Amino acid sequence: MSGTLTDLDGQVMVAPRVLMQALDNGTILITQAVMGLRDGGFLVLVLERVDSPQQGVLRLQRFDADLNPVGEPRTFSSDAYPDAELVELGAGAGGPLESPVMVLRSQQGGTQAIRVLGNLFGEVTTQTLAVTTPGEVPWFGVATTSRRLQVGWLSEFRAPEGGGSMFDWWGRFWGLGHGGSPMDWTPGPAPLSLHRYSQWVRLEELPENWMGALVMTSTQSPESHTLQAVRYCAP
Repeated sequence: MSGTLTDLDGQVMVAPRVLMQALDNGTILITQAVMGLRDGGFLVLVLERVDSPQQGVLRLQRFDADLNPVGEPRTFSSDAYPDAELVELGAGAGGPLESPVMVLRSQQGGTQAIRVLGNLFGEVTTQTLAVTTPGEVPWFGVATTSRRLQVGWLSEFRAPEGGGSMFDWWGRFWGLGHGGSPMDWTPGPAPLSLHRYSQWVRLEELPENWMGALVMTSTQSPESHTLQAVRYCAP
């Protein structure tokens, strides 16, 4: 995997160079996330699938401002299809190497869990935010707010009488409520009608302890895709 660094005018600041390579022949590196650090460096998170289609390894490498590697990469066990994001919590969470966290979806038995991994360059801490109902897959979005880290997710599942169409998916919108507990914030009793690739959530902090979420709902007949806004309380 290679990378380069340009300024806002497109001027090349660091020429293209190899950043990370697969550890074994025949494996594939898949970029999961890239994030700037407060000291001017960068974090790059990649997935390398190993051993079997069910297993993978997440590799986290720190780079300086000139894209030179700093230290050894950190590795985290993973399934083959994780969802992971790097999030900067800010100076209130500590120094430049203490404030980044990783939000990760991973298998937990027959369910999926959303976890936050902290202290990524020391003794890693793990906090489980939510565990989904068996058969459901969470696709999440994150936001660093003035109060704390916020996470919202679509918990998706195939419609019971679906016929294999990309539109045969339902889901419910969840977020963190009082005390950081998972809350179902779906507007109304019925699940949201989704396309198979409605696999994202966008979050925004609103005034007075409110959060806003943007998701996409879809219908097959008539074929349409609609952006839906959800407003919910997240003290």
